[in-house]
Amino acid sequence: MKQTLTVFSPAKVNLQLEIGERRTDGFHQAKSIMQALTLHDMVTVVLDDGVDAYLNPNGFSDFAIDVTCTTFEGIPELDVAPESNIAYKAAAALAEKLGHEQGHISIHIEKHIPFEAGLGGGSSNAAAVIAGLCRAWGEDAASEAALDVARALGADVPFFLHGGCVQLGEKGDVLERTFEPARGTVVLVKIDEGVSTKAAYAAFDELAAVQHAESTDAIESAAELPLFNNLAAASEQVLPALAETREWLASQPGVARDAAGEAEVLLCGSGSATFAIVEDGDSIRKAADIVAAAKLKGMWARSCSFASIGVRVLDGQGAGSNLGAPRKIW
Repeated sequence: MKQTLTVFSPAKVNLQLEIGERRTDGFHQAKSIMQALTLHDMVTVVLDDGVDAYLNPNGFSDFAIDVTCTTFEGIPELDVAPESNIAYKAAAALAEKLGHEQGHISIHIEKHIPFEAGLGGGSSNAAAVIAGLCRAWGEDAASEAALDVARALGADVPFFLHGGCVQLGEKGDVLERTFEPARGTVVLVKIDEGVSTKAAYAAFDELAAVQHAESTDAIESAAELPLFNNLAAASEQVLPALAETREWLASQPGVARDAAGEAEVLLCGSGSATFAIVEDGDSIRKAADIVAAAKLKGMWARSCSFASIGVRVLDGQGAGSNLGAPRKIW
């Protein structure tokens, strides 16, 4: 039987990212508060559980996976082998976990979230594949089996199965609590250069003093959270252009300011995207002006909103797009 599933695959920003000491397993302790966005990729999963022989990287077998990707908005193509794509790894791991290593899984990604931006695009795509295949195979995407696969793929992947606004601990992959999701308009900008996560963490380990976030225990709503990222200084040390981008974005008319008068602008994870929260009141026009100014400087730029959901299998056709959704899905 052949099944086709289309999955909404959102981006995210870290409203707070607090990196701690390096653990004995080599990872850093991390507290992350992630918030989903309406900027999204669309992931189509086609599952044919026939018993024909398929060609895969290891030769012919009765099980095969392929991944294709189409990029939009000037995003360059990702030049990696399909089996190196995290979406491929998600399908292979889940099929093995659930005992469904038969047939052909075809994955196509319509890519609107830029690569290596700190926006979680790859992790979101992996979660979308997990959600789609769980639907096809009659498995709950919130089951321990699905979550085990998600955690093994990367710290951000479990978040996208939940969505909204979530605080994660341990190495950034254990859900600790939820917040009422934020609302409002966001502008995202990204320079061409990137920062490897490895380089950012290496620079972090060399910092003389590390800042720590204030307690969020009494906060219930994401709108009340102060923006915080103690990895940003390390990333900006590796790539000073990130600091220049942050300062430029903070200077733009229409960017919201906190109670202390500071612009609500923050690096996305380790970079290289930076986001700004836009003032209420004619926020769409203000966001459009900032996006236009960023593009004149040669940056990738988009406006979007905060979202209340994570990956979601869409029922029916025309459920939504980045250019205007016929019906609201977030």
